[in-house]
Amino acid sequence: MPRIWTLSIFFFLFAFKVSSQLAPSFTSDTQIGCSPLVVNFTNTSQNATNYVWDFGNGIQSTLTNPSTTYTSPGFYTVKLIAQNATDTDSIIQQNYIQVLDLPTAMFSVVSISNCFSDNSFDFNNASSGAVSYTWDFSDGNTSTAINPSHQYNLTGAFNVTLVATNSSGCSHDTTIGPIHVYPNPNLLASIDTNLLCDSNTAVNFTASSSNTSIANWSWRTGDGNISNTIVGNLAYNYNGTGIFNPTLLATSTNGCIDSVAIGTLNIVELENYSITSSSNSGCPPLLVNFNLSPNQNIQQISWDFGDGNFANTTPSSSHTFDSSGVFTVHATITNANGCIQQQSLNNNITVAQTPTATTVVTNNIGCPPLNVQFDITTNSSNTILLDYGDTTVTSTNTNSSYNYVNSGEYYPTLLLTDISGCQTTYNLDTVQAGLDLTNFLASPSTGCAALEVDFTNTAPPSATSFHWDFGDGNTSTDPNPTHLYDTIGEYTVIFSCSDNSGCSSSYTIQNMITTYGEDDVVLPNPDTIHACSPYTFVADAGNIGNTYWNWDFGDGNFASGSNATNNYTQPGIYTVLLNADAPNGCMYNITNYAIIKIDDNMDIDLNITIDNSCGNGLINVINNSNGVIDHLWDMGDGGVVRTADVNHSFNTENSYMVTYQALSSSGCLVTQNIPVIFNCDANNNPIQNPPPIVIDRQVLIA
Repeated sequence: MPRIWTLSIFFFLFAFKVSSQLAPSFTSDTQIGCSPLVVNFTNTSQNATNYVWDFGNGIQSTLTNPSTTYTSPGFYTVKLIAQNATDTDSIIQQNYIQVLDLPTAMFSVVSISNCFSDNSFDFNNASSGAVSYTWDFSDGNTSTAINPSHQYNLTGAFNVTLVATNSSGCSHDTTIGPIHVYPNPNLLASIDTNLLCDSNTAVNFTASSSNTSIANWSWRTGDGNISNTIVGNLAYNYNGTGIFNPTLLATSTNGCIDSVAIGTLNIVELENYSITSSSNSGCPPLLVNFNLSPNQNIQQISWDFGDGNFANTTPSSSHTFDSSGVFTVHATITNANGCIQQQSLNNNITVAQTPTATTVVTNNIGCPPLNVQFDITTNSSNTILLDYGDTTVTSTNTNSSYNYVNSGEYYPTLLLTDISGCQTTYNLDTVQAGLDLTNFLASPSTGCAALEVDFTNTAPPSATSFHWDFGDGNTSTDPNPTHLYDTIGEYTVIFSCSDNSGCSSSYTIQNMITTYGEDDVVLPNPDTIHACSPYTFVADAGNIGNTYWNWDFGDGNFASGSNATNNYTQPGIYTVLLNADAPNGCMYNITNYAIIKIDDNMDIDLNITIDNSCGNGLINVINNSNGVIDHLWDMGDGGVVRTADVNHSFNTENSYMVTYQALSSSGCLVTQNIPVIFNCDANNNPIQNPPPIVIDRQVLIA
């Protein structure tokens, strides 16, 4: 037994020693790459608890799975020492890591800033160890050229990056920046006028930039001079006349330049105008002719005559000064270039005062003969001429009287003349001698009766009472009456009036008013028509009306037009009315154009049975009609029956037309035909109530 135990222990120890043997090993995620090369190691050792790494780059680590970075190109031997509690072992991998050399990216740019209008940047590549290049200009554009040039399509600041790659695929990059692309000025420039009519007046230039600050404004005024300002405006005086084309050159604070044409400036000299007048003084109304010279190359002239009156005319103008005073005349001239200047008449226009007077007219209203007194007060140096308004009678006395012997209105006038020859005319008070009637008015003066006429008197204002005789037996005392003429005829109107002085006058107009109406139209005698229903009335009134006809048939029916019809179906007496226009334009009513008497109190009701068999040709009629006083049957075979009911046999070899006539008490006769046809080949089926044929309804007794 002891031997067996010892043997078991031996095997156990042997097995334990075999299973605890160290086995260091490792792997890495990469073994070759470009500097700086980061390598991640994976420890695959067996039965170890501690580790020591030597990466060959001067760096060691005790981590199980370390990482390290190789910065220098070359080959690196990696050593791993593995340990446990009883043993130590190691593994060495010669030249395990290869670090490839990097190229050197290096470049320069000729200028680090440019203006947008000329922003081509030239890049000089100073890289080493590279076989290919990639440029990134930060505007979305790239290049693979060795020494590229690049132009930006927008302004701003940009970083430029160069990536240099060697034959091993290793890359190195470098960045320069930012480089700047500055905007050129966006200029807005203006001039306060394109036409200068006086070279002594300064021209004002104004400019601005919408996108950048301006360090210098350089104004090329177009006359060979340049003015520089630090602000965007310039007041400039040109020395001379002519057409100038100024421009502006502006430099931004970044040194970018732009220019703009400002416009065209035309500088002209004012014309030396003068005004002459045909007269400088006189009596009102004073007519003065004005002339402007020179009168060429003028677009427009506006004259101001100094008395509140103006005129837009030609270089020659005329004006009448109606009131006294001293007036300064100006002309505003616009020449062919558009320049406006004002020229005044050297001498003012002096219009003298007119002579004045006070006048008193006494007893100027009354009945003729009317003696009127005229009293005039004026400067003794003035001469007078008094016109009494009656034919050619005048006076030169300051106090005079005149006898007006005829009725009428008179308009005396006074003409004053002073020692300078200036005159004044006065219209004196109107003389009303009696009431002189010469007319009166009526509207309308013709028309259809009843005609309403408005009368207007034309009597003098002094008339206080009025009387109208309208010629139809009616009168009025209204000043302007309205009168209705309701009968046809011609009327003579007399108008009379009087005033408070007892003066009176009368005026007559013969046949002033004419009225007309339906009496001017020949109307037909009314027709009386006696008929049985239904009756169709046909009217023809083309010889009565002109353009308008309106019918009332008396049964609730109406129609228009010269030819009209109406169907009467009910018994009764109807009066036909017609409203029409006459050729003279008046409307008239015919209240009895026709009288229609419809008589029909019959109600025909026949119960008919026909036996159409060949062996028994019979017709049987039971007459249930109302309002019939006499019956007549013509059987069509020579037989006549005068009773209401009929029972008659026929020879069946023929067909027959039975005629029935019924007479009412009012004299209306109704005729009906009843066809009777026999057919021996047909079935023996009696015919019940065949439809009768109504032939006529007529009046036999008037």
